[in-house]
Amino acid sequence: MPLTYRPLRNMKYSHWSRLILTCLALVTAPLAAQPSSGPHGPVRQTYSVPAGVRAIYVSPEGTDAAEGRSLDTPTSLVAAIAKARTGDHIVLRGGTYRTGSLMLNQGVVLQPHGDESPVITGTEVASEWTKINNGLWKAKWKKLFPGKPESWWDHDWERARTPLHLFNNDLVFIDGVRLKTAGWAGEVKADSFTIDYERGEVVIGTDPTGRTVEITAHLNGIVQTTKSINGANTDGRGLQVRGVSFYGYARCAIDILAKEAEGKMDPSQFGKDITDVKLENVSVTHCGVAGAYLRGDRVQVRNCLFTDTDSENLYVISSADGLVERSVFKRANVEGLTGHYPSAMKIFNQTSRFICRDNVIVEQKNANGIWYDVGHNDAIVLNNYIENAQTGFFLEISNGGVCAGNVFVNCESGVMLMNSKNGEIYHNTFVNSPLVVYRYGRVAEGDTFGWHASSGPGFLHRKDHIVAGNLFVSDESFRRPLVRFDQPAELSDKLTTLQVQRFDHNTYVRVGRGAATSLINFMPVPSLEKGSQFADLDALRAVFPQFEKGGRFFPQHHVSPFSSWERRLFSLASPLPAVPAADTLPAKVRDLLGWSEADATTPGAYPSR
Repeated sequence: MPLTYRPLRNMKYSHWSRLILTCLALVTAPLAAQPSSGPHGPVRQTYSVPAGVRAIYVSPEGTDAAEGRSLDTPTSLVAAIAKARTGDHIVLRGGTYRTGSLMLNQGVVLQPHGDESPVITGTEVASEWTKINNGLWKAKWKKLFPGKPESWWDHDWERARTPLHLFNNDLVFIDGVRLKTAGWAGEVKADSFTIDYERGEVVIGTDPTGRTVEITAHLNGIVQTTKSINGANTDGRGLQVRGVSFYGYARCAIDILAKEAEGKMDPSQFGKDITDVKLENVSVTHCGVAGAYLRGDRVQVRNCLFTDTDSENLYVISSADGLVERSVFKRANVEGLTGHYPSAMKIFNQTSRFICRDNVIVEQKNANGIWYDVGHNDAIVLNNYIENAQTGFFLEISNGGVCAGNVFVNCESGVMLMNSKNGEIYHNTFVNSPLVVYRYGRVAEGDTFGWHASSGPGFLHRKDHIVAGNLFVSDESFRRPLVRFDQPAELSDKLTTLQVQRFDHNTYVRVGRGAATSLINFMPVPSLEKGSQFADLDALRAVFPQFEKGGRFFPQHHVSPFSSWERRLFSLASPLPAVPAADTLPAKVRDLLGWSEADATTPGAYPSR
């Protein structure tokens, strides 16, 4: 059904009514009760141009001089971007467009013609190679993109782990396969390359004869700006892209340059100059930094693919009331940079009420999954499947967040709440993935990132979390604690309140034999001078009788509780003891999930039907 959205920021609703209405306003499909069966990622469509809309037709062979008013007279993509105005549809014929640095300031639409498959790439073909010694070949290349670490990167700590050449942003492909980067010619193998920036030479270790070798030639793909360009002033309406694939940019494929917060700011002062950016059925792969940088309110990303980027897959900045759903994220930080804080999806810098729903995030061994960072307000994370990430859902220096109906598998931390307050963790399934709640003495004064810490809760207000109705399951390979509440011991006399206000009705299952060191760890507080490790729930209740009154623990469970662990079917094969719905999942969150009260009696993300 067509998207309808009414801005909520000027309406007077209660805190929770506003969250629910924001979520419902963005719905285009029935709400799922847990991670759905899809489709996730791009879905092949047949696109048409609405009646009364001006279409500009382009093809890889189109010429700048052509008007592009019909399929028979296509113009170039460069010329179409320059002449398009808000509401125009740029219609791309199938094929490969080798171009980049396309600047616009209008809310235009890019889409395929019919069911064709246009690909926009920042690479060009390198055809002139010279054989040198040791099985190497070289080519002159003028469009190079050397890089270096950010100013905050800790050289003393990290340079022994991350060679500096990994920060260069040039990419090389042979027959569509990306090569690894090497520090110098002596390290180059058949699957790698190096660049001599002083001589302007690319060196590879594979005979290029009869092969297609592509090298990056553009920093960015499409850039939307608020500046006056192409003979027009900005109209503030966001770019829309549907059904198009991008790959091979030295920095990113799509960059939306709306104003972002600079220091702690009132939300009315940023995110308003470009709004309503939309990506649907878009594929973004192999970019030297991030797949896309999206700024401005009401960003919407649906059924997209982001994969194989050297930092973030997707970076959203200073955006209120946005949505990412049914998209796939794979292999962020593909080169394994350390000290770099990457994530599959980074939601950054005073975003508000941003929804991440029913996405698939996998193969993230060098990155976090969904990371809300620096002053987010009211995160909404629902029904996502996240596997093999460093942290599945990370809420840092932020105020409020609902995390419900998600599945976390083989993550170093399924959920981490760091220096945040009012995190609400309901009915998630954690598989070999612990929950970690951590706070420490970070403040803005003297911090590496300056004002960042001032955008979230103050030093004494990092508390009031709720953890209820979740299912924690581990097998014999995982014997660490399943829940940890941590803080430095030296702050126990200053941070005297517990981080969690409600911790109850969670279910814990240890599959197989073998003892674990503990089930739940608590940080040092005055009542626990050195902290404590609780082997079971009875030990926890003896110290904290207010917690886990309704919790259940099944140590050395002889079979998996899931339908099929091996096939990643994490619904329950047979019922576990029910939990009281009213205590574990408030009606406000059931509305977000689309659950009935009966659904909420099953622990974890998959209601029994």
